[in-house]
Amino acid sequence: MLSMLVILPMYMQMALLIAAFTTGLILLPGSLLNCVLAPTIGRSFDKYGPKAVITPGTILVAIGYVFYSQFGADTAIWMVVVTHIVMMLGIGAVLASVQTNTLNSLPKTVLSRWNCVNSNASTGRWRYRYCGIGIHFFSQRE
Repeated sequence: MLSMLVILPMYMQMALLIAAFTTGLILLPGSLLNCVLAPTIGRSFDKYGPKAVITPGTILVAIGYVFYSQFGADTAIWMVVVTHIVMMLGIGAVLASVQTNTLNSLPKTVLSRWNCVNSNASTGRWRYRYCGIGIHFFSQRE
C-alpha cells in the first residue's frame, strides 16, 4: 500500500512529465482528506468495531489498485487525484484500525514490548537492517 506513495510521485514526474512542486500539490487533497477524516474513522472504529472499518477500507484500497493499473503515459490529472483520494481513504481506514485492533488483542503484560517492536519496525530501522542483510546474502557470487 505505502509503496504507491513512493511510486506515484515518480510516475507523475517521469511518465506524465509534471514538475515536483505540481506533483505535491496534486497529491495534497488525498493527504489532507486522510488527516481530516482520521478522527471520524477512529470514532467509527470505537462505535462499530474493526470489521466495519477495515472491510470498507480494504475495498477502497483494492479499488485504488484497480484504477492504478489503468494508468498510462496519457492519464488525466483528475484521474490521478481521484485515485489517490480513494487510496488514501482506504489506507487511513485500514492502517490505524488494524494496528489498534492488534494492540487491543494483546495481553497487558506484553503491551510495552510490542509497542517497542512496532515503533522500531515502523520507523524503518529493522527494515533497513534486514534489507542490508538480504542484499549481502543474495549478492554473494560463487
